[in-house]
Amino acid sequence: MRLVHRLSQYQRLYHQLGSAPVAVTIGELAAMFYCSERHARTLVQQLQDQGWLSWHSQPGRGKRASLHCLKTPDELRAQLLQQLLQQGNHQGALEMAQLDPQHLQDLLSPHLGGQWQAGSPTLRIPYYRTLEALDPLTLTGRAEQHLVSTLHAGLTRLMTGNPEPQPDLAHHWQISDRGLRWRFFLRSQLRWHNGEPLTGHQLLQTLEKLQRHPRSQPSLANVARISLPHPLCIQFDLHLPDYWLAHRLAELPCLMTHPELPAIGAGPFKLTLNEPQLVRLEQHAGYHLQHPYLDTIEYWITPDLPTAGADASCQHPVRITIGQQDDLAQARPVQRSMSLGWCYLALNLRHGVLSEAQGQKLLMLIQQSGLLSHLPIPNSVITPQP
Repeated sequence: MRLVHRLSQYQRLYHQLGSAPVAVTIGELAAMFYCSERHARTLVQQLQDQGWLSWHSQPGRGKRASLHCLKTPDELRAQLLQQLLQQGNHQGALEMAQLDPQHLQDLLSPHLGGQWQAGSPTLRIPYYRTLEALDPLTLTGRAEQHLVSTLHAGLTRLMTGNPEPQPDLAHHWQISDRGLRWRFFLRSQLRWHNGEPLTGHQLLQTLEKLQRHPRSQPSLANVARISLPHPLCIQFDLHLPDYWLAHRLAELPCLMTHPELPAIGAGPFKLTLNEPQLVRLEQHAGYHLQHPYLDTIEYWITPDLPTAGADASCQHPVRITIGQQDDLAQARPVQRSMSLGWCYLALNLRHGVLSEAQGQKLLMLIQQSGLLSHLPIPNSVITPQP
């Protein structure tokens, strides 16, 4: 990015000359910029036109000119970062921020959290690692699972605080008396994120793929046949009665993706940018349920943010500041929490070294020995339980 490169050049100049006026030759500037004298003159003129420095030359070869850096690199970086964000150039803004990793937290903090961007509510979240591919059938990370649940819809959905599955792509469903046949009736006018109409035939194709995939197959193992008796009705015929099918269809492995374009879904948000440094979700205008309040969600991948120690990746501080820009200096933390994890010990019986009975005996001995309490768990995040 040309602007980032120009700021990097100015930063090099400022660090060598400082903020006071100095006498310098064009040859010395060319050495600082690692370029020819001709290009150095052009660059100085451009920086002067932008108001970053003043330059007063004297006639005659080798004469010293007066150069004065008018702004600090930090001031310019913050100013340019704001301009790039207002222009919607989020990738450029992140590249600009990475120029000064030592002050990355201070530089990004005013732009993270809840913001009004171009009149729309935007949430920017700093994150400590690159996100996995947002595929419901391959991902393992909890952050990715949360994102995917906003990108893709299911026939049903589960809502916090309600143990019963709720309508999603299907507005209601019927179960036969014996529990062997389920019919899910689709909403009309459903749309994929790309604006394409969502059809029952497409969902049937996706469900047939899910029946064959090892990640989703267990959820559909009891399904004998899936059919489309009506364009807006998907029918499941089961081997055995199953009154939990609606729950399973709301789980992550059974979310509906476009049969030909798996990255496209029908959830409340659509994926508009997926880069190693920035993931951007925007509200899906054609969403079939209540639209979310936020218009945009951005994950800014900032692994250079300082952490408490070498093992602090799982405790990486995600700071989200809510309030007016003028109040940031007085902001204080109101909540701090950590997601608990777990560890487990499993024996691989596939090699045939141990029988199943021997494996069970060995696990029992390990539990009774107290060995689990001495496992090296960093940061005391997980407490082993026998």
